[in-house]
Amino acid sequence: MRIVTEASLSSLILSILLFIFSLILTYQTIFKKRKTWFFSLVVYSSFLLTLSETIRSAVTGTNLSLVLITIALIIWSLIYILLFLFFQQLVSNTINPILTLFIFFFYFIEVEFGILQFYEYNGIIKKVFIFLWDLGYDSLGFVIFVYGAVVHLHILKKTNDIEAGIITSALIVIGLGFVWGFTEDLLIFLKDIEIIKDSQFLTISKKSMLSGDMIKALGILVFLGVYVFRPNYTFKHPFKIDSLIIYNRIGLPIYGAKYTKSNEEEEKEITEKQFYHFELIGGAINALSEFIITTAGSKKKLNEINTEDKIIKIISNDLCSVVVMSDKISFFLIQSMKRVANSISKKYPKELEAVSYTHLTLPTN
Repeated sequence: MRIVTEASLSSLILSILLFIFSLILTYQTIFKKRKTWFFSLVVYSSFLLTLSETIRSAVTGTNLSLVLITIALIIWSLIYILLFLFFQQLVSNTINPILTLFIFFFYFIEVEFGILQFYEYNGIIKKVFIFLWDLGYDSLGFVIFVYGAVVHLHILKKTNDIEAGIITSALIVIGLGFVWGFTEDLLIFLKDIEIIKDSQFLTISKKSMLSGDMIKALGILVFLGVYVFRPNYTFKHPFKIDSLIIYNRIGLPIYGAKYTKSNEEEEKEITEKQFYHFELIGGAINALSEFIITTAGSKKKLNEINTEDKIIKIISNDLCSVVVMSDKISFFLIQSMKRVANSISKKYPKELEAVSYTHLTLPTN
């Protein structure tokens, strides 16, 4: 996290690459109709922050430099927290409250001691505040990116996707970058309080050819690169999907698919008998939903049936319902189901109004 000789050059190179990534994401969002607003925001913010780091290096050693780096690290931490929420949404539709509490605890330490360092404290007290500020920032980043690596490792085990393996490796590298950066901060702190001598510090520093920031920059570029060039990978569900059924407004199945394995795109042919079974499922869902509305006074339709090992997720609009049976439901699976429901409603309004079987031929991707 401290300024090193290579910081200005590495920040400049990183800002240029992030700017190129941001242009690619903007193109995909506008012209390719990809849903990349989140990563566009992250990459644009990262570009501006790395560019400001390059500018800040010109005023190193001044109060303005300290103010700029404090603000920049607070904003960086907010970006990390957004990524933390993104990592959770890849494999779940809920937020882990305990882990989130730890994340905001580290963020509080960073902000609190980042502000306290501006007060007129003398000697060792101010050095301790600066060290705790460093500790909060590096701990926050380390926990978030290691958690992201664990999430993508889980996805890798489920899907065997090469992208998941690359992202896992990149996130581990970023986590190691935070450890490396904290080690640099610790050495500086020990030198400041005269536990180690200047000569020892210089000897250790010269052996370090890379800084923690450069290691993090390398990992961030690889991580963002996968999602920049494969934006649809965000919506790839890592858990086994047993079946996908689409019903029209009166509960008749118009499309159905049964999948063999989560990492296969092969789809079995759906027979009339299977469509009859899908119709029974649709009738049961509608009956249960009406029962809850009538007896309990609910104003919302049934949207989920949860057993010990399976979840049936239901997304409905005025014309159709999309039903997925899966081992687990993630935030991005729900977003994909909403997109499917809206897209089909716009493309097949007449078929969805039919009161008899109307089979739709939909693309498998």
